[in-house]
Amino acid sequence: MSEAASPALTRRRFEPLWRLAGRRLALIPLLMLIVSLAMFVLLHLGRGDPALDYLRLSGIAPSEQAVATVRHQLGLDLPLWQQYGQWLWNALHLDFGTSYITGRPVLLELLNYLPATLWLVAVAFCVTVVFSVLLGVIAGSYPERLPDHLVRAVAFLGVSLPNFWLAFLMVLVFSIWLKWLPPMGYGGPSHFVLPAIAISVMTISINARLLRTSLVEVAGQRHVHYARLRGLSPSRRLRAHILPHALLPLLTASGMAIGELIGGAFVIENIFAWPGVGRFAVEAIHNRDFPVLMCFTLLMTLVYVLANLSVDLVHAWIDPRVRRRTQGPAPGGEHA
Repeated sequence: MSEAASPALTRRRFEPLWRLAGRRLALIPLLMLIVSLAMFVLLHLGRGDPALDYLRLSGIAPSEQAVATVRHQLGLDLPLWQQYGQWLWNALHLDFGTSYITGRPVLLELLNYLPATLWLVAVAFCVTVVFSVLLGVIAGSYPERLPDHLVRAVAFLGVSLPNFWLAFLMVLVFSIWLKWLPPMGYGGPSHFVLPAIAISVMTISINARLLRTSLVEVAGQRHVHYARLRGLSPSRRLRAHILPHALLPLLTASGMAIGELIGGAFVIENIFAWPGVGRFAVEAIHNRDFPVLMCFTLLMTLVYVLANLSVDLVHAWIDPRVRRRTQGPAPGGEHA
């Protein structure tokens, strides 16, 4: 291949990825609009009056005049479609209102809590990937033998245990009885251990079983038999011919795993007094803090969509079949 053809080949390899990213990013505004409308309607269909909640959280007696004043200030005296239109116009200017609890801008409050949650989810995701691959490889390398049965039993137990119950159990054992790890708070690396494990155990169990099944399936394919006939050792066959193909379903499942970890973080943050958006959101749900809940839903939707997009781009980069499906037929019958 000539030197001039190399940049063209590189561009053609990246072009499907840019096209995939462009299509997904173009759909984000529509998705956010649908999510915001659904959340807005659901919040206003619930019981109670946001004006009364605002007065209660502000420590003001809910007289008729105070309720009427607050309803006018919050725009609650307008028809529902006008309320949503006003909220949407302000949201487009990054003004999501002020929290009923703190009286501060909602977006600033959530961005203040977001890093702690993202760090926790990132650590839990790394733990999930490492132990999913480790347990899946152990089970898939010895199908229907003792290591496989042990891993499958552990995975079944991990799927059956609620993460909040596991969190309390780990605090009891490792913090109160053994005094090895801090029971709560946000600080050094030791504070990440218990909440990250509590969040990731169920996802590890699911992914390990998925990888085990994928390994057994790939190990029976023709190219693996040819590698065995060529005299390759079992470890070499695993590294070069089995694991790269078996990891692709796990990579796809990682996108869903991010959503599971984010959802699990909201519960675990309250158990470990973790200063993240999940703990702040739960407090907002108890106090019916509408502006916080609206902004929180959109922010978590955006994080989840971008995380899944990143996983899909990595998958498309690794697997040429995904790139070809994304690219479609080459123009003019051009061959790669």
